[in-house]
Amino acid sequence: MKKDKSQLPWQDSTTLTHMLTNSYVYPFERTVISANRIIEPQEIPDFIRQSSIQDGHTTEYIRNRGLDTERHLAIVSDRYSDCGPLGGMEAAMRLYPSDRWLILAVDLPFFDFSRVPALLAADASEYDAVIPVVEGRENPLAALYKGRVYEKIRTALAADDYRVRKIYNKKAIFIDETPYARQYLNMNTPIAYKEALACAINQNRPVPVVSITAETSGTGKTHLITQVIKELSAQGYRVGYVKSTHHMSTGPKRNSDTDLATRAGAVCTALIPDGPKKSRAIEDAAFSMSVDLVLIESRRHGLFPKLLVLPPEAGAAEEDNETVALVTRRKDTNSVYFNTLHVDNISALAKYIKLLANL
Repeated sequence: MKKDKSQLPWQDSTTLTHMLTNSYVYPFERTVISANRIIEPQEIPDFIRQSSIQDGHTTEYIRNRGLDTERHLAIVSDRYSDCGPLGGMEAAMRLYPSDRWLILAVDLPFFDFSRVPALLAADASEYDAVIPVVEGRENPLAALYKGRVYEKIRTALAADDYRVRKIYNKKAIFIDETPYARQYLNMNTPIAYKEALACAINQNRPVPVVSITAETSGTGKTHLITQVIKELSAQGYRVGYVKSTHHMSTGPKRNSDTDLATRAGAVCTALIPDGPKKSRAIEDAAFSMSVDLVLIESRRHGLFPKLLVLPPEAGAAEEDNETVALVTRRKDTNSVYFNTLHVDNISALAKYIKLLANL
């Protein structure tokens, strides 16, 4: 991702401000931000920004926690530039030696610090690190490290070896955190950022919503949705269906889109005709359904997140902030802006929709 991930918008603030706010639920002695840019005072949450001390390339904020205790937040600059995470780890550990460090990337919006006790409980004297593993994937930038790895970091940087794994290889304990996978979801790419936004928005809705859209009619999106409804219903989920239409509703019809959705397993359906407040009507219909998930079928009025059904003959999809994935048979849709799902792989499509809906 070309953007500075610490400045990405997130829940009325930024990823950096969000993580700092969350971090204060755990009684760390000190928090250190390693950044190669100026961190503006407004990026620091108000409850932290009580007093500050400027000293060369570091800034320190001090918050009184009561009972004569203080919590320190320091901002430091890397000595080793363009070295990835190791440069930041070196800067923090050099200026503020500590027995143990929780190292976190800033692009972990769902990390709420509730797993810190589990990482600490897994620690043992012979290990240099406690590394969470999610579905077989190591997460070294959401991990616990001994302070003694500082010398290994310096050695690696001197050798121009910037692999984080180098500093804990063969000296780490790995713990399976797959049941808590959402905690470790990061935003390394534009796709991952949009997916994380979708998860966050659906988390705060009365019912999670995913829209299936298409730029033209005749793309097969209704058939696709009914197959997804059938798959999700078979898994035990209660699915609602909202259809946006240009036609006036004349009551239930055999083989209409809503009828097909009902026969596929939808427990609630709604047909929304054109009108001056159509988008609001779609939203109201979706949020009034007592279901686990609502699927919206619409060409232009769906709610974020959207999956765009792309026929084989269509041109390249243009970047937009609402669409998170393309559903297609095409094989040439590689893009940093969209995930790609095959139109015939209904199980994979249902799994992806569940991810976006936090199911």
